[in-house]
Amino acid sequence: MLQAALFSCMHDFGRFWDDAGPADAKNNDGSQDPKDASEDSGFDAGTDGGVDAGDGGGDAGFCGGDGVCNPREYAPCMCTGGGQGIKMCTDSCVWGKCEGCTVELFLDADSDTYVDSERPDDVFGMENHMDCGWNDVTKARKWTMIKFPVPDLIGKKVNQAVLYMYGIACAGSISYKAGALIKQFSEETTNYNNSDKSISGTTSPAGSNENVSLDVTEVVRNSWAAIDPNIPNFGLLIFSNGTSDWSCAWHSRHAGSDKPKLFLSYDE
Repeated sequence: MLQAALFSCMHDFGRFWDDAGPADAKNNDGSQDPKDASEDSGFDAGTDGGVDAGDGGGDAGFCGGDGVCNPREYAPCMCTGGGQGIKMCTDSCVWGKCEGCTVELFLDADSDTYVDSERPDDVFGMENHMDCGWNDVTKARKWTMIKFPVPDLIGKKVNQAVLYMYGIACAGSISYKAGALIKQFSEETTNYNNSDKSISGTTSPAGSNENVSLDVTEVVRNSWAAIDPNIPNFGLLIFSNGTSDWSCAWHSRHAGSDKPKLFLSYDE
Protein backbone atom coordinates (compact mmCIF):
# COMPACT_ATOMS: atom_id res chain seq x y z
CA MET A 1 0.00 0.00 0.00
CA LEU A 2 2.86 2.37 0.94
CA GLN A 3 4.67 1.60 -2.32
CA ALA A 4 1.49 2.24 -4.34
CA ALA A 5 1.00 5.57 -2.55
CA LEU A 6 4.60 6.55 -3.24
CA PHE A 7 4.24 5.62 -6.95
CA SER A 8 1.06 7.68 -7.19
CA CYS A 9 2.80 10.64 -5.55
CA MET A 10 5.73 10.40 -7.95
CA HIS A 11 3.37 10.03 -10.93
CA ASP A 12 1.47 13.20 -9.92
CA PHE A 13 4.78 14.98 -9.45
CA GLY A 14 5.77 13.96 -13.01
CA ARG A 15 2.56 15.36 -14.46
CA PHE A 16 3.14 18.62 -12.58
CA TRP A 17 6.65 18.88 -14.07
CA ASP A 18 5.43 18.23 -17.64
CA ASP A 19 2.17 20.15 -17.70
CA ALA A 20 2.17 22.88 -15.07
CA GLY A 21 5.04 25.02 -16.40
CA PRO A 22 4.21 28.29 -18.24
CA ALA A 23 4.72 28.66 -21.95
CA ASP A 24 7.96 30.61 -21.60
CA ALA A 25 9.54 27.58 -19.90
CA LYS A 26 9.60 25.72 -23.26
CA ASN A 27 12.53 25.76 -25.66
CA ASN A 28 12.00 26.35 -29.42
CA ASP A 29 11.89 22.60 -30.02
CA GLY A 30 9.18 22.18 -27.38
CA SER A 31 11.40 20.68 -24.67
CA GLN A 32 11.34 21.83 -21.06
CA ASP A 33 14.09 24.19 -19.87
CA PRO A 34 15.23 22.69 -16.52
CA LYS A 35 16.42 26.03 -15.17
CA ASP A 36 13.10 27.78 -15.89
CA ALA A 37 11.12 24.86 -14.52
CA SER A 38 13.08 24.84 -11.28
CA GLU A 39 12.44 28.55 -10.79
CA ASP A 40 8.70 28.12 -11.36
CA SER A 41 8.17 24.94 -9.35
CA GLY A 42 10.44 25.58 -6.38
CA PHE A 43 12.81 22.69 -7.25
CA ASP A 44 16.41 22.96 -8.44
CA ALA A 45 17.60 20.49 -11.04
CA GLY A 46 21.14 19.22 -10.46
CA THR A 47 23.64 18.68 -13.22
CA ASP A 48 22.66 15.00 -13.25
CA GLY A 49 18.96 15.81 -13.53
CA GLY A 50 18.24 14.96 -9.86
CA VAL A 51 16.03 17.06 -7.61
CA ASP A 52 17.70 19.12 -4.88
CA ALA A 53 15.94 17.95 -1.70
CA GLY A 54 17.03 21.10 0.13
CA ASP A 55 14.62 23.23 -1.96
CA GLY A 56 11.37 21.52 -1.24
CA GLY A 57 12.07 17.86 -2.01
CA GLY A 58 11.37 16.95 1.64
CA ASP A 59 7.99 18.67 1.52
CA ALA A 60 7.09 16.75 -1.61
CA GLY A 61 8.03 13.41 -0.03
CA PHE A 62 10.87 12.84 -2.51
CA CYS A 63 14.62 13.12 -1.85
CA GLY A 64 16.05 12.64 -5.32
CA GLY A 65 19.12 10.67 -6.34
CA ASP A 66 21.24 11.69 -3.33
CA GLY A 67 18.74 10.60 -0.66
CA VAL A 68 19.02 7.29 1.21
CA CYS A 69 15.23 6.99 1.33
CA ASN A 70 12.09 9.07 0.83
CA PRO A 71 10.29 10.71 3.80
CA ARG A 72 7.52 8.66 5.39
CA GLU A 73 8.63 5.57 3.49
CA TYR A 74 8.53 2.34 5.55
CA ALA A 75 10.69 -0.77 5.30
CA PRO A 76 11.33 -3.93 7.34
CA CYS A 77 14.47 -4.04 9.48
CA MET A 78 16.34 -6.53 11.66
CA CYS A 79 16.13 -6.04 15.42
CA THR A 80 19.46 -6.02 17.25
CA GLY A 81 18.32 -8.79 19.57
CA GLY A 82 16.81 -10.88 16.78
CA GLY A 83 13.47 -10.78 14.99
CA GLN A 84 12.09 -8.23 12.54
CA GLY A 85 10.77 -4.72 13.09
CA ILE A 86 9.90 -1.73 10.93
CA LYS A 87 11.68 1.55 10.22
CA MET A 88 10.48 4.85 8.76
CA CYS A 89 12.40 7.32 6.63
CA THR A 90 12.80 10.72 8.30
CA ASP A 91 12.34 14.13 6.68
CA SER A 92 16.14 14.24 6.42
CA CYS A 93 16.01 11.31 3.99
CA VAL A 94 17.71 8.84 6.34
CA TRP A 95 16.25 5.73 7.99
CA GLY A 96 15.00 6.11 11.52
CA LYS A 97 15.31 3.63 14.41
CA CYS A 98 14.13 0.05 13.95
CA GLU A 99 10.95 -0.15 16.04
CA GLY A 100 8.29 -2.68 16.95
CA CYS A 101 10.93 -5.23 17.98
CA THR A 102 10.11 -7.83 20.60
CA VAL A 103 13.15 -9.72 21.81
CA GLU A 104 12.82 -13.10 23.54
CA LEU A 105 15.85 -14.68 25.21
CA PHE A 106 16.65 -17.75 27.28
CA LEU A 107 19.70 -16.78 29.31
CA ASP A 108 22.14 -19.06 31.14
CA ALA A 109 23.46 -17.88 34.50
CA ASP A 110 26.95 -16.43 34.47
CA SER A 111 27.42 -16.67 38.26
CA ASP A 112 25.60 -18.27 41.19
CA THR A 113 26.19 -19.33 44.78
CA TYR A 114 24.46 -19.64 48.15
CA VAL A 115 25.25 -18.57 51.70
CA ASP A 116 24.57 -20.51 54.91
CA SER A 117 24.23 -18.92 58.36
CA GLU A 118 25.40 -22.18 59.99
CA ARG A 119 28.60 -22.13 57.91
CA PRO A 120 29.24 -18.39 57.81
CA ASP A 121 32.83 -18.52 56.51
CA ASP A 122 32.34 -21.13 53.79
CA VAL A 123 32.15 -20.25 50.08
CA PHE A 124 29.90 -22.37 47.84
CA GLY A 125 30.30 -20.68 44.45
CA MET A 126 31.83 -23.71 42.73
CA GLU A 127 29.26 -26.24 43.96
CA ASN A 128 26.94 -27.99 41.50
CA HIS A 129 23.93 -27.04 43.62
CA MET A 130 22.47 -23.96 45.29
CA ASP A 131 20.71 -24.28 48.65
CA CYS A 132 17.89 -22.26 50.14
CA GLY A 133 15.63 -22.66 53.17
CA TRP A 134 14.79 -21.99 56.79
CA ASN A 135 15.33 -24.18 59.86
CA ASP A 136 12.55 -23.52 62.34
CA VAL A 137 14.50 -25.09 65.22
CA THR A 138 17.94 -23.51 64.83
CA LYS A 139 16.67 -20.42 62.96
CA ALA A 140 19.39 -21.06 60.39
CA ARG A 141 18.87 -19.67 56.91
CA LYS A 142 20.25 -20.27 53.44
CA TRP A 143 19.99 -17.77 50.58
CA THR A 144 20.52 -18.42 46.86
CA MET A 145 22.20 -15.78 44.68
CA ILE A 146 22.12 -15.99 40.90
CA LYS A 147 23.02 -13.62 38.07
CA PHE A 148 22.30 -13.66 34.32
CA PRO A 149 23.91 -11.64 31.47
CA VAL A 150 20.88 -9.44 30.94
CA PRO A 151 21.14 -6.82 28.14
CA ASP A 152 20.59 -3.13 28.80
CA LEU A 153 16.91 -2.76 29.72
CA ILE A 154 16.81 0.82 31.00
CA GLY A 155 13.59 2.45 29.82
CA LYS A 156 12.48 -0.57 27.81
CA LYS A 157 9.16 -2.35 28.15
CA VAL A 158 9.65 -5.70 29.87
CA ASN A 159 6.86 -8.08 28.84
CA GLN A 160 7.84 -11.08 30.93
CA ALA A 161 10.70 -12.49 33.00
CA VAL A 162 10.62 -16.01 34.45
CA LEU A 163 13.29 -17.75 36.53
CA TYR A 164 13.70 -21.51 36.03
CA MET A 165 15.65 -23.76 38.42
CA TYR A 166 15.68 -27.56 38.72
CA GLY A 167 15.18 -29.04 42.20
CA ILE A 168 17.15 -32.10 43.32
CA ALA A 169 16.44 -32.34 47.06
CA CYS A 170 13.58 -30.49 48.71
CA ALA A 171 11.64 -31.03 51.94
CA GLY A 172 9.15 -29.27 54.20
CA SER A 173 6.68 -26.49 53.46
CA ILE A 174 8.53 -24.93 50.56
CA SER A 175 7.95 -21.18 50.20
CA TYR A 176 10.33 -18.70 48.61
CA LYS A 177 10.46 -15.33 46.89
CA ALA A 178 12.96 -13.44 44.76
CA GLY A 179 14.22 -9.87 44.67
CA ALA A 180 16.88 -7.85 42.84
CA LEU A 181 20.19 -7.62 44.70
CA ILE A 182 21.55 -4.10 45.15
CA LYS A 183 25.17 -5.16 45.73
CA GLN A 184 27.50 -7.44 43.78
CA PHE A 185 28.38 -10.98 44.86
CA SER A 186 31.24 -13.28 43.82
CA GLU A 187 31.35 -17.04 43.31
CA GLU A 188 34.96 -17.04 44.56
CA THR A 189 34.64 -14.98 47.74
CA THR A 190 31.05 -14.45 48.89
CA ASN A 191 30.03 -16.16 52.14
CA TYR A 192 27.42 -15.49 54.80
CA ASN A 193 29.61 -13.12 56.80
CA ASN A 194 30.66 -10.82 53.95
CA SER A 195 27.52 -11.01 51.78
CA ASP A 196 25.06 -8.18 51.33
CA LYS A 197 21.61 -9.72 51.09
CA SER A 198 19.80 -6.40 50.59
CA ILE A 199 17.29 -6.27 47.76
CA SER A 200 15.18 -3.65 46.02
CA GLY A 201 11.66 -3.01 47.25
CA THR A 202 9.85 -5.26 44.76
CA THR A 203 9.62 -9.02 45.32
CA SER A 204 8.15 -11.81 43.24
CA PRO A 205 5.03 -13.80 44.09
CA ALA A 206 5.75 -16.72 46.42
CA GLY A 207 6.88 -19.98 44.86
CA SER A 208 6.31 -23.43 46.36
CA ASN A 209 7.48 -25.90 43.72
CA GLU A 210 10.63 -27.95 43.88
CA ASN A 211 11.21 -27.18 40.20
CA VAL A 212 11.16 -23.41 40.12
CA SER A 213 9.15 -21.47 37.54
CA LEU A 214 9.03 -18.08 39.23
CA ASP A 215 7.58 -14.95 37.65
CA VAL A 216 10.07 -12.13 38.30
CA THR A 217 8.62 -9.69 35.77
CA GLU A 218 7.81 -6.94 38.29
CA VAL A 219 11.20 -7.38 39.93
CA VAL A 220 12.96 -6.77 36.61
CA ARG A 221 10.67 -3.89 35.62
CA ASN A 222 11.28 -2.04 38.88
CA SER A 223 15.04 -2.56 39.01
CA TRP A 224 17.07 -3.33 35.87
CA ALA A 225 14.54 -1.68 33.50
CA ALA A 226 13.65 1.25 35.76
CA ILE A 227 14.82 4.74 34.85
CA ASP A 228 14.71 6.57 38.20
CA PRO A 229 15.96 5.04 40.29
CA ASN A 230 17.70 2.40 38.22
CA ILE A 231 19.22 -0.61 39.96
CA PRO A 232 22.02 -2.26 37.97
CA ASN A 233 21.90 -5.98 37.35
CA PHE A 234 23.64 -7.48 40.39
CA GLY A 235 21.53 -10.63 40.15
CA LEU A 236 18.63 -12.13 42.06
CA LEU A 237 18.32 -13.24 45.67
CA ILE A 238 16.03 -16.21 46.39
CA PHE A 239 15.04 -16.34 50.04
CA SER A 240 12.60 -18.01 52.45
CA ASN A 241 9.08 -16.59 52.57
CA GLY A 242 7.89 -16.91 56.15
CA THR A 243 9.22 -19.12 58.96
CA SER A 244 7.94 -22.57 58.05
CA ASP A 245 10.62 -25.27 58.17
CA TRP A 246 11.83 -26.17 54.67
CA SER A 247 14.93 -26.65 52.54
CA CYS A 248 15.70 -27.00 48.84
CA ALA A 249 18.72 -27.64 46.65
CA TRP A 250 18.67 -26.58 43.01
CA HIS A 251 21.09 -27.32 40.20
CA SER A 252 23.65 -24.54 39.82
CA ARG A 253 25.32 -23.44 36.58
CA HIS A 254 28.13 -25.86 37.43
CA ALA A 255 25.82 -28.89 37.28
CA GLY A 256 26.07 -31.31 34.38
CA SER A 257 22.47 -30.73 33.25
CA ASP A 258 19.26 -28.81 33.95
CA LYS A 259 21.07 -25.58 34.67
CA PRO A 260 19.19 -22.45 35.79
CA LYS A 261 17.77 -20.18 33.10
CA LEU A 262 16.03 -16.85 32.82
CA PHE A 263 13.39 -16.28 30.15
CA LEU A 264 13.22 -12.62 29.17
CA SER A 265 10.85 -10.85 26.76
CA TYR A 266 11.10 -7.10 26.11
CA ASP A 267 10.40 -4.50 23.42
CA GLU A 268 13.34 -2.60 21.95
